[in-house]
Amino acid sequence: MKRYILFAISGLLMASCMDTEVLPVDKVIEEDFWKNSTEVKSMVNGAYKSMTSEAVIERMIVWGELRGDNVVPSEGLGTTKSGINEIHSLSIDDKNAYAVWASFYDVINRCNLVLDHAEAVMSIDPSYTEGDYRIDRSQMLALRSLCYFYLVRAFRDVPYIATANQYSSQEFEIAQSAPNTVLENCIRDLEEAATVAYKASGFNGWRSCGLITRDAIYSILADVYLWRASLNKSAADYQKCVDYCNLVINTKQEYELSRRGGALISYMLNDYPLYTYNNVYNQVFRQGNSAESIFELQLDGNVAVNTAVRNLYYQYKEGVAPGFLSGAKFIGTNNDGKKATDISGMFVSKNDIRYAETVFDQENDNNDSYSIYKMAHPRVAEYAKFDQNWIVYRVSDVMLMKAEALVQLAPEGAALASDDNLKEAFKMVETVYNRSLKDQGDVLNAADAEYNDRNKMETLVLCERQRELCFEGKRWFDLMRYAYRHMNGVDPNTILAKTGVGENEVRTNEQGFPAIPTEMIDLLKRKYTDNSGVLTYQLTTEPKLYFPIGYDEMKVNSNLFQTPGYKSSNEYEKNY
Repeated sequence: MKRYILFAISGLLMASCMDTEVLPVDKVIEEDFWKNSTEVKSMVNGAYKSMTSEAVIERMIVWGELRGDNVVPSEGLGTTKSGINEIHSLSIDDKNAYAVWASFYDVINRCNLVLDHAEAVMSIDPSYTEGDYRIDRSQMLALRSLCYFYLVRAFRDVPYIATANQYSSQEFEIAQSAPNTVLENCIRDLEEAATVAYKASGFNGWRSCGLITRDAIYSILADVYLWRASLNKSAADYQKCVDYCNLVINTKQEYELSRRGGALISYMLNDYPLYTYNNVYNQVFRQGNSAESIFELQLDGNVAVNTAVRNLYYQYKEGVAPGFLSGAKFIGTNNDGKKATDISGMFVSKNDIRYAETVFDQENDNNDSYSIYKMAHPRVAEYAKFDQNWIVYRVSDVMLMKAEALVQLAPEGAALASDDNLKEAFKMVETVYNRSLKDQGDVLNAADAEYNDRNKMETLVLCERQRELCFEGKRWFDLMRYAYRHMNGVDPNTILAKTGVGENEVRTNEQGFPAIPTEMIDLLKRKYTDNSGVLTYQLTTEPKLYFPIGYDEMKVNSNLFQTPGYKSSNEYEKNY
């Protein structure tokens, strides 16, 4: 039976913009709080609790899935969630409901409060030891970095804030930082955090993947390095990604073998801790906190209801199905017998168990979209107690990150038959793909001409990540990395509004920025049953890969510059 985090201060802090009052008066922080270990722990728990909020998980889905090709607005959505329709039609402006970053900065501010004040508690409460402090610091550094990583991928140029906004009177108009600056800060903090983090094996039950462990930190680091490598076309960063993926995979292998007395267990495939096809859905999604999991946000259906997944994927109103989002038509299309790189559909074998466990009613050609099965099958508790955990990282994700990095480390024009990096990348993909097959007659074949060189392997990895991680908030970010690898002239050291202009100038339009590759546009077109041409004139250059800075954020922070190509939706003009 799963156990869940029950947070003592779930209502203590309020979500807000960056310049918001976090505690009611200055005296509370200075005189009446931060006096003992219990208060520190309540603040640490509060940071985790805020990650499970509807606003945070909803944005993980919308930022990571809706902008990609996996999901479309459900039929009959109307104006119930207008922000979803606006994103789908690419008519995004600064008033869009999802062009708002406040919920992530709320988590960051909670982390900063602990980082600013916890150390002093050691001199007040002897029970709060150096070891306790270092572990709490590790978790807050990692959680803060994870939030910034989401913000960089959604908005690109964001304010980096490393101290808490404690008082309502405090000025907090912070300028944006370029992606490389934010990512470097994240890497520094994550590498410090990893030095003292708990191993997953040090916890029992849900804590092994419900709290940030060393494996979770290594996974975030691998993801950050993979992102930065794609921005900068850096072989060194791709290698760092591979190194951190290896640390996660090796730890998982060693742990699973050691606790089974050294014998390969039923869900170890090719020495990787992966369940067999008939156990994956039940263990990973139904029960949660599985042997494959690395980090999950914990939802119990009582104290913490997963309202975001319920409303977006399951039912947006009790007794009404589906949720606000549905699977795109090509996901349920019968593509049986085609190659694993064929983009006319997602699944290329009916023997792939994921074909049945991703959407309902597959192969019904009358459908323009499909209700989502994954994470939304009605096996969950009643509507009001929807308890599906949100998985941030799991083993197959890390394996496929490693495969992606290995492909990029292979020389241009390299052949699978002769390049060691490509061979190892193929093994990663092959293992994840083959474990999902009910009939091993459809296994991947390294001798197949469809996968025999570097470019084809890049496509294979991209397709396999879509099959394996569909609806898990990964797809748009995968496509962005793919786009960046095929774009020239990207400058991650400068914010977009200041790229290519003088010190006192601002870029307001998107002309002159690197063009988005047609290969990415072709992938995105698959989800549009009509009017796919909107992509060619709306999704044009680098700035349009990102959300605009929200209206309210621009209004309260005069140091922010709007992303070029987006204009004010209202009467005021500031930094446009």
